[in-house]
Amino acid sequence: MYTRYLSTIVITILSIAASAAGQSERISLYDFAAAYPQSMPTFVGDGNAPMLQRETIVAIDLQIDADGVVSNVLTAPTAHARLAKYIDPYLKQIKFAPAKLNDQEVSSTLPVEVLLWPGDRWPIFTFPVDSLGHLNNRRLYDHCLEQNDITQPRVTRFGSYYATPNVDTTAGSYRYVLFAIDLDATGAVLERRIVRSTYPVFDEQVLTAILWSEFAPASVKGRSIPSSLYLLVSFFGPEAYPTPVWPPNPDSTSNPLEFLRLRSFADQSGLMSLPLPQRLPSYIYPLGADPVLHRDTVSARVQIDTLGQCRFMGSEQTNSEIRSVLGRIVPKIKFFPALDFQGRAQNYSGRAVFEFTGEANVRVHCAWLR
Repeated sequence: MYTRYLSTIVITILSIAASAAGQSERISLYDFAAAYPQSMPTFVGDGNAPMLQRETIVAIDLQIDADGVVSNVLTAPTAHARLAKYIDPYLKQIKFAPAKLNDQEVSSTLPVEVLLWPGDRWPIFTFPVDSLGHLNNRRLYDHCLEQNDITQPRVTRFGSYYATPNVDTTAGSYRYVLFAIDLDATGAVLERRIVRSTYPVFDEQVLTAILWSEFAPASVKGRSIPSSLYLLVSFFGPEAYPTPVWPPNPDSTSNPLEFLRLRSFADQSGLMSLPLPQRLPSYIYPLGADPVLHRDTVSARVQIDTLGQCRFMGSEQTNSEIRSVLGRIVPKIKFFPALDFQGRAQNYSGRAVFEFTGEANVRVHCAWLR
């Protein structure tokens, strides 16, 4: 019932917002603007909803022509075949604002994610750009740019720097510095400047590290161009200082903070930082005196407010004991809240996966941190 309600809201918002799409500035990068849904009809699947045992997500690439019509729907060979068949006709009914390149409407590829929970027949669709033309999901948007041969500037190697965040901290948050870096067409640094800092005592350390680091320039259709990037350097208490060279070897570390301490963006659209659990790098949370005897892996929706407080908003089907425990344990998970590029805390809704193994702890994975 919860997912049905949520899905109806999502589709309704997209339909209403589409009428105002021309009134807001459309997100674009290097003169490329991604396609986005202008109107979404009421969902009617192809036959009965597939019988699912678990939450299922299907990644889809839509081929959209210069008129905004879906010309092809491509799913991975490993995708859930019945779910793909169930949603395929609906995707072809959606009217899109076509992509633009240099102010010309062009054919493009648009990645989409479709989520369906067991027992529900209304999928949840996630697009890179919403029906106002604004950034909706940065991970999908980055993938969309890649699919259309637009490469963003990025850090390829970042040198070591020193800090003492365990000694000098701000209650309820972590320290960070946001830099703007201008690159030439080869990736060489032309200029670097501080946009915002909550840790000024170590600004110069990182400014120096930028000069000894390596960057890849942006490119459009295979041609490298001068570009700028925003580099967010976060100072997490559990990290070792001075830091090792970034990026870490993914085969040698399971600590997500090592990857998250440096994040780069080509613009200031959307959120600068998604919510981060305060217990990172540990994903383990104690259940208290009443361990759950059942074993299950459950996906749940959570809402995190500007104070980092978390609320349980419903889950896929599971037994009553686990559902009760979810309602009890979720509010105990404390987060650093999402931040926009002005450093202001923002509300956030997302999915988390809870692994119950019959022990006194539960393992939690935040889907937005993958």
